[in-house]
Amino acid sequence: MKKILANVLPELELDTNIAIVGSGGQLLNDEIGNGIDSFAEVVRFNRAPTEGFEKYVGSKTTLRIANNHVFENIPHNTDESWKETGQPTNFILDQRNQRIMLLNKHMEGWKHRDKHVHESCQKFLGDFNKAEFYGGVYAPTVGFAFIVLCLLDDITPTLFGFGIEEDSNSASHYWEDKGKNTSHKYGDERERLKEWATEGLLVIK
Repeated sequence: MKKILANVLPELELDTNIAIVGSGGQLLNDEIGNGIDSFAEVVRFNRAPTEGFEKYVGSKTTLRIANNHVFENIPHNTDESWKETGQPTNFILDQRNQRIMLLNKHMEGWKHRDKHVHESCQKFLGDFNKAEFYGGVYAPTVGFAFIVLCLLDDITPTLFGFGIEEDSNSASHYWEDKGKNTSHKYGDERERLKEWATEGLLVIK
């Protein structure tokens, strides 16, 4: 079964058999890559790599969702804690024949999307404000925001790698030691995801 996401422009049709793959370090605990790839849709975020991690995270990607600085191929800040592993600056620009979505409050990148994303890729814009409002979490991660957009259209996604049991103030990446992050409220997001799973609105793996 396929559905058109109401809060995305231009029109984006997704199969409802959808795996949404986060970046949590716990993905390295189980070799579930084949299971992830068995879904009709596999959604990944920002510059999360698959190469070298296929047995854990799979290799299939049918939609890549990026925040503004990743979409615009902007180098991350020069903080000493930042690691380049798995994070090539031009990751989005280097993609070919992919579907790429910008999901963020900052719209400047969308105005210049033909410069940031290769011409062979399809470009989409998600309504971040609606995702934030209905998700009830301030400044959500793009992963959480996209989950909300799915729920608004009665799509029941299966989630992998969202760190449900991790410390509320931290988020690990399966390809790097990310450390602490204060820009997102991971604890609030995880509590909402657990509530929605209990209500049968999504499945957490």
